[in-house]
Amino acid sequence: WPRAPRDPHTPRAGRHERALPAATAAALRAHAERNGLPLKSLLLAIHLQVLSLASGARDVVTGLVSNGRPAETDGAAMVGLFLNTLPFRLDVDAHDWTSLARTAGAAEADLFAHRRYPMAAIAGLLAPGNGAARFDTSFNFVDFHAYDALRRDGALTVVEARSHEAVEIPCATTFAVTRANDGARGITVSLSYDRDAFSDAQIAWLADRYVQAADHFAARPDDAGARFAAADAAALRASQGAPADLPAGDLLARVRAVA
Repeated sequence: WPRAPRDPHTPRAGRHERALPAATAAALRAHAERNGLPLKSLLLAIHLQVLSLASGARDVVTGLVSNGRPAETDGAAMVGLFLNTLPFRLDVDAHDWTSLARTAGAAEADLFAHRRYPMAAIAGLLAPGNGAARFDTSFNFVDFHAYDALRRDGALTVVEARSHEAVEIPCATTFAVTRANDGARGITVSLSYDRDAFSDAQIAWLADRYVQAADHFAARPDDAGARFAAADAAALRASQGAPADLPAGDLLARVRAVA
């Protein structure tokens, strides 16, 4: 999208958060349970389809945040930063939503043995002397289920929640399971982004697509995810007079060309 340079008085780091409709979040959780799939795999499938829509590519690459916490006795009590980000590539073509979630989950499982291999080392191999990762988006899923016991025991009441993060990836997407004091669970999607790479309007557009993709998955899990992407792209091009074919290029170039 053509846009003016960022105002120097505007913070470079931006964050945009949306909550999925309660019915959508509940339907996704129920579908995951019925099919023996982690909720994370469903949300990863949504992320991949949105990237496919934004980039115009069926074969997409994103960063996948992995957890390297030691799997040993009392490992959950260890204090430290155990997160890493690995490149994750998948062809989303010819999949319905459910099969895409299953395939994405299997692909993530294949990466498990390498979950601690440092992103910095990978970047050095891909771009010697540069140090930059070869992907401009990432996916993370958080579910702090340990808080459930504290709520049940009455030991914790959430009055207000705030979060802050700084990422070097131009657009980092995080899906999070939220919990109200009455036990109700929801799902939010937040995008932490670099305003030198993405405008606020572009990120708002991407956030809308995440919500729409989640709605589509929840309502029609056996439908082809590509139908969501194709219908959305066609409607967007028609409404804005964009050309039928998106230009080649990485995600940044393609998203800027959508409008």
